[in-house]
Amino acid sequence: PIAFDSMYDVTKNMIQCKEDFQISNRPVEVTLAYHYTHQNCVDNISQEGLVASGRVGFFGEGIYLANNACAFRDRGSVGIIVAILKGKCERVFDGRSGSKNDHDV
Repeated sequence: PIAFDSMYDVTKNMIQCKEDFQISNRPVEVTLAYHYTHQNCVDNISQEGLVASGRVGFFGEGIYLANNACAFRDRGSVGIIVAILKGKCERVFDGRSGSKNDHDV
């Protein structure tokens, strides 16, 4: 669990970041996503935030999020709701299906 003071700081930083984005003409829409992890990772995430682990997944190294709360539940026993403020969005080809399916990265 995150303490009230921590939530205050996170909210304050998110608002400041959103204002900075707006000044520099970048997107300011905040969306929610979901990340699943293992119980033994929760303390580190609450202290350091979500950080790429160095393991390479299907789309390469990074933090994997889903816009569907039920997707990827098998990746861990703990689900985290993540507020996303996108600074830059690119489309990439999904080679799994053999067709052009775009994904934000």
